Amino acid sequence: MKRNGLSLRRRTTIAQKDLDQLINKLVSYIVQVRRLQMKQNYLPSDIIAMDETPVWSDMVATMTVAPTGSRDVSLKSTGHEKALVTACLSGKADCSKLKPCIVFKGAVPECKTLQNDFKGRCILTSSANGWMSTELTLDWINKVVGSFAFCQRVLAWDTYACHMEYFR
Repeated sequence: MKRNGLSLRRRTTIAQKDLDQLINKLVSYIVQVRRLQMKQNYLPSDIIAMDETPVWSDMVATMTVAPTGSRDVSLKSTGHEKALVTACLSGKADCSKLKPCIVFKGAVPECKTLQNDFKGRCILTSSANGWMSTELTLDWINKVVGSFAFCQRVLAWDTYACHMEYFR
């Protein structure tokens, strides 16, 4: 690469949050959950964490080979960098994983066909924009967490609108 005047170039426009603030918030949250667990005698299997994450069809690389000293670094894509599905992942404090939930954008007939292929290993559903909604969150709670239990549970999730709507 040196012989041809090339080097690895990285995108530099991504901003990062202050790591110290993030660590302090995380530690205080863990302490709060631990106090609640000790006070209420929650078992690790009763503490569930859940979050959604987008999964893109075409993830454009952040690094490429370009001539050394070049000002602009172009990356080619397939044009599907905005096509995504949402993966809803969850796990318990006892290190067990719960069924994943995959939300497709508007693909109702395809979800029903794929659901037969996966035979209960995950939940496949769809929404108009490919994101979780209040109805899908409630459906996730019923199918994954379960509506019948003899004990209280702690469900840890963020303040995404469809999560908060469930408690109004």
